[in-house]
Amino acid sequence: AHGFGMKLLGWDVVENPACVELGMEYVEKERLFAEADLISLHVPLLPTTQHLINEAALKSMKDDVILVNSSRGGLIDTAALVTELRVGRFLGVGLDVYEAEAGLFFLDKSLEGVDDDTLARLVTFPNVIVTSHQAYYT
Repeated sequence: AHGFGMKLLGWDVVENPACVELGMEYVEKERLFAEADLISLHVPLLPTTQHLINEAALKSMKDDVILVNSSRGGLIDTAALVTELRVGRFLGVGLDVYEAEAGLFFLDKSLEGVDDDTLARLVTFPNVIVTSHQAYYT
């Protein structure tokens, strides 16, 4: 990050001294949402993190933010995300996980199709990439 002149903002319930040593500035999540050019989620799905990225969080982000989720699908309120995408928000969205992914990925659906309107809408946006939870394998 330093080689690219990036300023690192982070949010967590517990600060990691190693991240601070690398130059990360821990801030409140509201500030991170408002100021970050790229938001990458790396948190577990807990009752306290369910829909961490909700309608209010999405609306507080920059219009040209890049949002990446390779953690758990339930961290993002997908319906709210689609709403914000429809009004032209986000430079890009990368989802390696999907809120309702159970039973959708790693199965041959070629004869029956996918009966998930939200996922079908998500993949129509040219600035959205959805993969089938590949981080699980790495």
